[in-house]
Amino acid sequence: VYAVCGAESFLREAVTSATSLKRVDDEAHVTLITTPSLAREGRAAAPFDHVVEVRDDTVNGRDVDWQTGLSFKAATIYEHSPYERTLFLDSDTYFVDNCRGLLGLLDYFDLCLAKTPGHGTPFEENGREIGGYSSYSSGVILFAKRSKNEKLFSDWRTAFENGGFWGDQRALTHVLLGNEVTPYVLPNNWHAVFGSFENYSGRVHLLHGRHHDLPYITDRINVTTAGRVW
Repeated sequence: VYAVCGAESFLREAVTSATSLKRVDDEAHVTLITTPSLAREGRAAAPFDHVVEVRDDTVNGRDVDWQTGLSFKAATIYEHSPYERTLFLDSDTYFVDNCRGLLGLLDYFDLCLAKTPGHGTPFEENGREIGGYSSYSSGVILFAKRSKNEKLFSDWRTAFENGGFWGDQRALTHVLLGNEVTPYVLPNNWHAVFGSFENYSGRVHLLHGRHHDLPYITDRINVTTAGRVW
């Protein structure tokens, strides 16, 4: 699932990402969640099997800034996903390998996501630093349709829009503290934010970031599978 609103450049990125997915998994079913202004172009794009048009008051009829786009993501990806098990992806992702096997994690966990790069940043809750707790990334989220996940996503949107959080990832990290979901932290080679310094061990399977030549990044980041800093 991709959730795109605002500039057409985000839709073009999602097309590139979904095309890379179809190349490594031709049986993948891909849904685009978007607004009326982009729905026509989305339906014409080859990699999308299904397009959900959302008339969201937070988006339609107003300029879409980055915060509005993040709110659209938090508001739509659970409610409008047509799947019992969903892999949500930001538009600027790129598949190196088939990631279908990750769906099996949902037999044991409610949702799966990675930590943000450089995730040693302290996290404060009610003015108190929580030792050892740091931010999750919202760029790649694997989740199942379960009531406690439905509550989590609803709480996430409310926290981001009304809780004074600068970014959606901090809001998500906040609501995970008070919900009953069982999360799993994905290793970073399943969500490689390649624009940040990271230590990788093994093959990188899924890239996240912007570059004019993503196949080049694919080759370079996997030039070895030994432990390396990128």
